[in-house]
Amino acid sequence: MIANFLYDYHEGVYFINFVANVMLFIGAAIAVLNHKLPQFYEKPLYFIGFFGFVTSLTIIATWVEGPIAGMAYAKVGALPETLLNICLATLSGKFLWETFVKKPVKRKPIAKRRK
Repeated sequence: MIANFLYDYHEGVYFINFVANVMLFIGAAIAVLNHKLPQFYEKPLYFIGFFGFVTSLTIIATWVEGPIAGMAYAKVGALPETLLNICLATLSGKFLWETFVKKPVKRKPIAKRRK
């Protein structure tokens, strides 16, 4: 009974993780191709899309060939997912820095000289 519950739990988690990573890939691709974001967001979005795609591939390999597959999520899925989390943290850190910490410097207007 407990083994069946854990198996169903892992299958549900894999499905949710698969959907989330596919949505990250699609969302990052649309955001980058839209060209309406500032330039400092683009590079982390490239990596977010790539690592979301690779993580989705590891989940598909687990579904197709089982957990003994060479590219199964249990074997190599933690690496792209960790890198995906690092990219998301970098992107949110850049957003927080640009939004709340970095303030534009107000300059005094240049006074005109009288001749």
